[in-house]
Amino acid sequence: MSESLISRREATAALTMLGALAAVAPTAAEAAPGADSAMAPIRSLVRAHNKAFTEQDLNGVLACFTDRATLMGTGPGELWTGAGEIADAYRHFFLGFDAGRQKFEDLWHEGHISGDTAWLMAVSKVTMNKGSKKDVFGVNLSLVCRNSGGKWQFSTMHFSNLTGPARG
Repeated sequence: MSESLISRREATAALTMLGALAAVAPTAAEAAPGADSAMAPIRSLVRAHNKAFTEQDLNGVLACFTDRATLMGTGPGELWTGAGEIADAYRHFFLGFDAGRQKFEDLWHEGHISGDTAWLMAVSKVTMNKGSKKDVFGVNLSLVCRNSGGKWQFSTMHFSNLTGPARG
C-alpha cells in the first residue's frame, strides 16, 4: 500500500491489531501448568514486539518481522508488504496512542510450532489512551512465524476488529 493511501481508519484498525498482539505476551508468558512450553520462543518474540511497540521503537518493531513480511488488516486496502510499508504503517500507528499508556487483556489464545514454522491466534481486549481520550475495543489476531538461523520472526500477521459505533 502506498504511503499516501493509508487512512486514519486503517491506522486505527492496525493499532487495534498491534494492541492485541501485545495482549498475548503477558498472559501467554505465564501459561498454566501443562501448557505447550515449545511456544516459549514465540511468546518471547511477542514480548519483544510488545515492548518495542509500547515504546514506539520502530527499529525494535521491525526486528520482529522478516524482510518480506506481510501485515493485513480488516478492511479493503489494509495490506502492507515488506519492511518499508510496514515501517510506514507503524509510524502512523504510533500517532494513535501515548507511549506506555496501554492495557491489554488476553481473552483467549492458541498456537503451535512445527519445524521452522509457528502460528498463533488470539482474542484480546485492548485499552489505549491518547491524552485524555480512552479507547477500549476487542480484536482478533492471527500470525505466522518463521525460524531462520535460530531467530523467530513474524512472516504474516492479520488482525480483525469492528470499527465504528458497534465496536466492542
